[in-house]
Amino acid sequence: MTGRPTDVVVIGGGIAGASTAYRLAEKGLHVTLLEKNRVGERASGRAGGGVRQQNRHPAELPLAMAATGIWAQMADELESDVEYRRCGNLRLLASQKEFETFSHIMDHERSLGLTVEMMSFSEARRLAPVISEEAGFVGGKYCPTDGTANPLKVVKAICRAARRKGVDIRENEPVRRFKTKDGKVESVETDTATYGADVFVNAAGPWARRLCNTAGLDFPQKIYRTPLLITETLPPIIQPFISCDALYLRQALAGNLHLGPHSLQAVDDFDQHTHTAEFIDIGRDVPRILPFLKHVRIIRAFSGLTHWTPDEIPILDRAPTLSNLFLAAGFSGHGFCLGPVVGKLMAEWIADGCSSLDLSGFKWTRFGSEIYPSKR
Repeated sequence: MTGRPTDVVVIGGGIAGASTAYRLAEKGLHVTLLEKNRVGERASGRAGGGVRQQNRHPAELPLAMAATGIWAQMADELESDVEYRRCGNLRLLASQKEFETFSHIMDHERSLGLTVEMMSFSEARRLAPVISEEAGFVGGKYCPTDGTANPLKVVKAICRAARRKGVDIRENEPVRRFKTKDGKVESVETDTATYGADVFVNAAGPWARRLCNTAGLDFPQKIYRTPLLITETLPPIIQPFISCDALYLRQALAGNLHLGPHSLQAVDDFDQHTHTAEFIDIGRDVPRILPFLKHVRIIRAFSGLTHWTPDEIPILDRAPTLSNLFLAAGFSGHGFCLGPVVGKLMAEWIADGCSSLDLSGFKWTRFGSEIYPSKR
């Protein structure tokens, strides 16, 4: 069986892949999106939900700032409420050294036009009074234009809009390998079909590296399991997205708190099972910071996978040896905010020949010889 002819095949139905497919279709290209499970239900659907600009790598910050403009228009554009709101992002700082480090970050951010401020701990508590006075923080860093959205709704909404523009979305269609010929990808193979195209985009998240290996390419990556715990419904109690070294949390519009410990568990087998240890860690550590949680029930938990490059920023590039293969992967646990702008930029590159923002900091070749595995 052979899939229908198409201009571009996008592999991966997360926020980056779905956004790329959507923007390519906007430009009049015929696009097929292949997803191994159901769209938006792997890494992107299991994200913390932060739409954050502050405290990013300098190469990422212009993308994050551009992304917020897309997020602000998303509900109208997609004709769907993805629960995006600009509620601010508060980073709590535990030492004077940490305060000074983040102050230097702020200087660079302000030079690019981002609104951000350092604040004392008492000022931070005015934003989030539920934080214990005895939590041991010396201050905070706050960006009022950062926000949150509902990860379970966003990708589904993008894909509905993409379908309206003609994107052929194939769910439960895992890509097994690339077939290459004469310096190009000729097609991709699934268990049931072969899909040919002029251009291919690998946006398969934690599975992107394994797929690259089938074409004789590689990139350094570590995969981590990231748990997320959900509380019972509460009245409005926390406005900004809050993070510190120990955890991050936000309150969803429905009232549930979403809690994520910052400790990461390395995995080699794509294991996403949630373990009892996560509940124990949260129960022991979080009430010290948020005492009211001692009396709040956790009603469910799940885990996602994040994939990290050595410098903790993604690869957004054309393959060094295959002229029609693009890679958008390695988002290192903070790609949720970036997904919509990455889709826009990749579509510009593919359809127009160049992107409207500089992507030179995200080159595949920055890792040197590691892009080539020792064995194909």
